[in-house]
Amino acid sequence: LESSWAFDQLIYPDFAHSHPVLGKEEDIQRLSLEDVNYFYQTYYVPDNAVLCVVGSFNLARTKELVEKYFGSIPSGKEALPAVPPQPSERKEIVQSFRELLAPSPAFHLGYRMGAPFSADFYPLTILDYILLKGKSSRLYRRIIRRENLSLSLSGGIEKRKDVAALKIFALTNNEAMIDVCQKAIFSEIQKLRTSFVSDDELQKAKNLLKRDYLRRFSTAMDKAMFLAETYFSPISLENAAGEMDKYLKVTPSEVIGVASRYLGPENSVSLNVKTR
Repeated sequence: LESSWAFDQLIYPDFAHSHPVLGKEEDIQRLSLEDVNYFYQTYYVPDNAVLCVVGSFNLARTKELVEKYFGSIPSGKEALPAVPPQPSERKEIVQSFRELLAPSPAFHLGYRMGAPFSADFYPLTILDYILLKGKSSRLYRRIIRRENLSLSLSGGIEKRKDVAALKIFALTNNEAMIDVCQKAIFSEIQKLRTSFVSDDELQKAKNLLKRDYLRRFSTAMDKAMFLAETYFSPISLENAAGEMDKYLKVTPSEVIGVASRYLGPENSVSLNVKTR
């Protein structure tokens, strides 16, 4: 939906993080052959890639094959240095977006988060599980099961290299329900900002996270993807084994702390999607 791109422009601080990965149609139409060749020769090269080999293999033979097929490929052109994200202005943003092709009125709601793998990111991830993950999460129980305020509800923390955001999307029956549904969500968020999470609820969130984390090692492809993502992240491969413990050690005071810092109205972005 076009509204998703419009929402990204509001919640992320700069063009590098807010534009669509593939660009807009008019951007693609303007590309020249020289543009495509420059991009390919700069980024699709061995010195900007990681090769993960997973499974049962002979290390010496594997190195021979890697050298045979990749060793002769020249290094790429020097890439332009990445521009660091600009700090977001802490102010509440509420806008509307008209999207005639949307199946029903809806809204996007988001909060700018701490940088991925920062100290705050671990309790923020647990908070995400408490709020949104699974049919026993706080928002699903209230919005979908108990009060039937939304046709569908989805969301979670989204990482975009060195920035992150907690994003929530809800599809409603009509435009009047947008306000009602948002107030219910704000109410649940306020509870997280003012009351400690119980030990049982915290443990349940950690169990769900651990299950999802371990599923990333269920196949050889999953393991390779995990290694590649870790290599490009701020975490070194040597420290990757200790990541799970950082999530499992999160305390109720850390959860209420990050909720207070990041889930306030002054850090929120709302985009109401209207169909007429």
